[in-house]
Amino acid sequence: KPTGKFHVVDAPAGSGKTYTAIGWTVQQAARDKQKIFFVFKSIELLQQAQRDVCAIDKKFQYGVPINGIHSRMFEQFENDFSVGSTLADHLKQADHRTGEILMITEAAFINLSHWPNRWMWTCICDEIPSIAPSDKLNIPDNHHLLTDFVELREDKEGFSEVRPTQEGKAVLAGYAENPKHDQVSAVLSSMARHIVSPYFETYVRTHQYERVKSNSGEAGSKQLEMFSLLQPSLFGSGKSRQFQERSGQYCEVVDRFKQVILMGAGFQNSLLGMIWPHLDLQFELFEPITKELRYTQHDCGDRLKIGFLFETDWSKSFRGKVCIKGGLENTNLNIFLDTIQSEFYGLVRIW
Repeated sequence: KPTGKFHVVDAPAGSGKTYTAIGWTVQQAARDKQKIFFVFKSIELLQQAQRDVCAIDKKFQYGVPINGIHSRMFEQFENDFSVGSTLADHLKQADHRTGEILMITEAAFINLSHWPNRWMWTCICDEIPSIAPSDKLNIPDNHHLLTDFVELREDKEGFSEVRPTQEGKAVLAGYAENPKHDQVSAVLSSMARHIVSPYFETYVRTHQYERVKSNSGEAGSKQLEMFSLLQPSLFGSGKSRQFQERSGQYCEVVDRFKQVILMGAGFQNSLLGMIWPHLDLQFELFEPITKELRYTQHDCGDRLKIGFLFETDWSKSFRGKVCIKGGLENTNLNIFLDTIQSEFYGLVRIW
């Protein structure tokens, strides 16, 4: 199991988490020669942050190397370059004696199977990572493109873990990477990526999986659905290893990042905040960034009124269900719309 401590910056939207973290990062890279990388949910957020970093660095004339690696860098090169290989090459050439700021997307981070010399780097996640993706495919006639290359292990409480067979690893990796942009592989890519990734555990409902394989049951009940859970090993295994320097001296390094800082709003209510603390991991507030935020909680809650229209789960059938109100038949959707119109009559509103 990975060991170590995770730092958290937990504050509402608009509190300045990203900009404050950028300011702290530039100082660390310039003054203490730290190597720090940001993980962003999207390329747009990455590019905005990169502009902010460059502006701060230029203002104070630090001269810190600032690099962003993302897919839009390679659009004109077709299949000759990839984010994964470019990122891997960049990390292999990294020099621990110089400071640097690197920016990548969450997808690039998770899809990189090996991060060399983790101990050199501090990781800052701009948002709390998504740890529980699910994939659903309606492939009753072509499930063999996946099921022929996986096996189930340990049926517990109706769920089984999905693992690639020895022969299936290369096939599933091909779907996941899809270097030729094959359209069929593109459909299978997400599910295959989670199965072969060293950072995910993937599960199926056992009876549902067997029903798909055996081609039994009604047509609408043959969807192949998989549930994955991101493991903390994404940030390092925590295992130590020894190596000998050129001087002959033996050194020991631990496979983990120097620091991991997770930023976001409502950390304790996120899936990561609810699940990972039960995996023998420690989380504590990261004061150097938190203390510089505009605020850490909203103090205007008394100005907000939240009303609930219904308590049942929303669905298409529930939306179209006919009910009687005031002696007249009407659908739930029209009843809800009438209620909203009545509540906000004459007021500015957002749909």
